[in-house]
Amino acid sequence: VCLWLIGLSLKTQELTTIYLAVRLISSISTRGQIHVLLDSLALLAILWVINMMRFELKSSYMQDLDNMPLLYVVTFFFFITYM
Repeated sequence: VCLWLIGLSLKTQELTTIYLAVRLISSISTRGQIHVLLDSLALLAILWVINMMRFELKSSYMQDLDNMPLLYVVTFFFFITYM
């Protein structure tokens, strides 16, 4: 058994991807800042981790333990954002 993915949640990685994508979209108007580059690199790294979790290291990913409902979390933060 590969121990690469112990402690990583695919849902948490997906939430981080959503956050970074929204942050990149909102910061397009302020080009030239180092934060855009850093966020882009972080997004690429997280997309690579998600790819590894879904395809390359699928045997070590325990989907039954990663049972956080994404829709509830995204809806909650969307609601909090507009309060």
